[in-house]
Amino acid sequence: MSWTNVLRCPRCQADGLTVHPISTDDDPLPARGEAVCKRCGARYSIKDHILDLAQRGDFACLTVAGLSNVLPLMPQVYEDIWRPRSLTRLTGSRFPLAREIAQVNDWLQAKPGELIVDLGSSTDLYARGIARSLPQGNDAPIVAIDMATGMLRAGRAYARREGITMIAHLRAPAQRLPFGGGKVDALVCGGSLNEFQSIDAALREARRVCAPNGRMVALSLLAASSALGQTGQWGARLAGIKFPTLDQFNSSIVATGWTREKQKVLGVVAFTLMRPVK
Repeated sequence: MSWTNVLRCPRCQADGLTVHPISTDDDPLPARGEAVCKRCGARYSIKDHILDLAQRGDFACLTVAGLSNVLPLMPQVYEDIWRPRSLTRLTGSRFPLAREIAQVNDWLQAKPGELIVDLGSSTDLYARGIARSLPQGNDAPIVAIDMATGMLRAGRAYARREGITMIAHLRAPAQRLPFGGGKVDALVCGGSLNEFQSIDAALREARRVCAPNGRMVALSLLAASSALGQTGQWGARLAGIKFPTLDQFNSSIVATGWTREKQKVLGVVAFTLMRPVK
């Protein structure tokens, strides 16, 4: 069964999209084509290997910080300048990107054939890290989801540069994931979780699509306790970024249908492994 059969039509909410390629290669999605809903016949374009499932009004799901990701230079700034240094600055100790990816992979324990979704994927840092832990030719791709087309294009370019061909790129909001209920084996989300209009809404939607025996690994940012940290977060809050306390974040986990299996807090950074409540 094609992995696109678990995709949900954004218009009629029916499960199952059929991909009609115009040109193909070894990518999970064709370079050009369309995906068609089996029930209502709605058509969604595929361009540059990106399936666009975003609907009118979906940008309302983003904060100002999230909207900034559509700017042309943001993918390069994110990949080359901010992200490699971010956790070292936020945790207050040396925390290279390789250590972050290793932490995610250790808790995720990805298995061949699983459908794995990277929410707010930006330039595919997590998706690429997971892909490197799996054999090429995986039956199901890792699905990178973001609302910024430029980020998705950059993510695919970085992946291809590394020889990774198992990532599918979808444009859609995290608060309205294009998957049927219980169809996704595992989800990951980096700092994008704090940039969504509602952390609870994103966690609730992730819970809806997560399989009963699935899991989610998230990196989230917490409210700072120091005066300097609070000052820095004040400016970020103006852009819509949320900084809950640890208690508030853990309450959101419970309220949205998850249970907390593991958690590691380093400075204002929290890694959390969640399982769906059955």
